[in-house]
Amino acid sequence: MNLDKIVALLNEHHQRATYTAVGEYLGIGPRNVMHGRDRKPLNSWVVLAATGYPAEYLPNQYHPNLIDNTYIITSRADLNNWLAEHQQ
Repeated sequence: MNLDKIVALLNEHHQRATYTAVGEYLGIGPRNVMHGRDRKPLNSWVVLAATGYPAEYLPNQYHPNLIDNTYIITSRADLNNWLAEHQQ
């Protein structure tokens, strides 16, 4: 599964996942996960573990439902399990 599909599923289900979890799943460093992507609501579901918010985003760039779900996926294993449950 590629980053576009992961982000789309996170968005669809209003689920946050950390840069580390997504990076480990994709086999890349967490700092490179969202490199080159626009700071827009769709991409705001990938977040920092420490804050629960995406790095270097302004509040108006967050998805309006970003913090509705308090659970944040923080590991590759958890992301893998979550994706297996939510793939279409």
